Amino acid sequence: MGSKRYQICGKYDGSEPAGRWLRRLSSDLVEAGVEETPTVFFQSVDLNIIGDAADWVDSTPQYQIFTEQLEIPTGRDVDEFKEAFKSRFPGKSTAEGSEDTVQEDTQSLSQGADENLLEYYGRAQHLLRRTEQVLLNGVIKAFVRGIHGKDLKRTILLRPLPLSLRSAFEVTQQALVGIRQMEEVDRAEYDQMEVEILRQQFLSRHGKPLRSVLAEIHDKNREKPLSEQVLEIVSEESQQSNRRFPREANKDTLHNAGIIAGQYGRPMVANNVDENSRYFNQPQQENFTPVQGRGAYPNQINRSEGPKNLPPESLSRHPVINGSKVYDKRMGLLCFRCGEIGHQKRDCRSRALEYWEQNYLKDIVFNNISSNFAGFGMREGLRYRDVENSNWRNSVEECQKEENALLNEDQKMRKESHDGEAEEEMTFEQFSGEKIKNRRRIHTQSMSVVLEVEKKEGKGSNEPVKSVKVEDPIEDLITLDAFLNIGSTKKRSRPLDIENLLNSEE
Repeated sequence: MGSKRYQICGKYDGSEPAGRWLRRLSSDLVEAGVEETPTVFFQSVDLNIIGDAADWVDSTPQYQIFTEQLEIPTGRDVDEFKEAFKSRFPGKSTAEGSEDTVQEDTQSLSQGADENLLEYYGRAQHLLRRTEQVLLNGVIKAFVRGIHGKDLKRTILLRPLPLSLRSAFEVTQQALVGIRQMEEVDRAEYDQMEVEILRQQFLSRHGKPLRSVLAEIHDKNREKPLSEQVLEIVSEESQQSNRRFPREANKDTLHNAGIIAGQYGRPMVANNVDENSRYFNQPQQENFTPVQGRGAYPNQINRSEGPKNLPPESLSRHPVINGSKVYDKRMGLLCFRCGEIGHQKRDCRSRALEYWEQNYLKDIVFNNISSNFAGFGMREGLRYRDVENSNWRNSVEECQKEENALLNEDQKMRKESHDGEAEEEMTFEQFSGEKIKNRRRIHTQSMSVVLEVEKKEGKGSNEPVKSVKVEDPIEDLITLDAFLNIGSTKKRSRPLDIENLLNSEE
């Protein structure tokens, strides 16, 4: 048969009701003047089915033998095929009704009084096809629902539900390829944005575009590679900054290296490890400030392992870094190499994040930092290893335990010194020998009890003497004895000019 005979029906993939396509197929055969015999019918079906429809016919042996012309079909085989084909690819209203009633029809299945065995068998076959369709739809929904990636699952759910498990798998593969392509496009845009930011930083710092500076360097010496010339310039700047600002030398060197490496790629530094180690792998000396007592922390302001100016967190596509998602330790282990939850860095097999993104994740994972730390507010100077190596203050509970232990020890010592006897309190009259009511109380005066040792004549021992001393407030006792050179003063005597004294007071 020529292809012109099938202009009305076209190819069938199971996306529309099968009954409609079978009617169009019959119309094509009538238009072509071909008798619709069982052999012609199965041959026409085999030539025009694709996709899910072809998969269904190939997976049904009782109909595959006719499409492959292994046996000669009969008219009854054609009727059974049409009924099964319509049940497998039904209309929307028919499919929804069958899903609601298939369980009831299965429970109430029985042979009628006037129904022969062959008719009863055909009705059971039709119910089996409906049951297969219902179970297949449930399996397809479960397959889509169990996909791990949220973005992938959302993309598949936005599309029409596939009619077969194979088509669901193919749709999933297509969606996965599309998501990966979008990630590559976003990553390329992000890299371009990062390059633009580094160019702006270089322009604001040096007053020249980075491209023009590199062109000047390359024009001066075309024989030497551009990367080696740039590294020489960076080393010269680091030596100059070492002479001017020794504390900021390491920061400036790493900052310049980060700008150049961001423009021309990371291999520019990584490929020359032996040559560049003297510039970029110098040992970082920690600046410790001697502090006495508990809570002495090292001054780590000058400690830096990377560029000082990291890109802002909002540029990251990772939800934890850009703040769109809050990480909690109860969610599981967070790998700060790839940013995924469920494993550690040593077990990571995924693609690594950018270096500055890993630094942000380290600060998030190791966030048990006390506010008493000297560098608490400086994020670029604080690293996760500082938390482990620092001498942290004791917690409030530990301090309370120490205080309670000291109080208990003090009470125990008092109890042992008095041998269990209660200490009697002494009144003011017993202590001083005077009645406090007989004394005129002046609120501006202060009273103190003085214990002295008096040596009496004719006796070989000294006796302690108690006396009560009442003094006027200090403000009322201030005089000019020191200026007038009179009285018992420790200052050296010097002449006093009253006019100079008055003039100095003015």
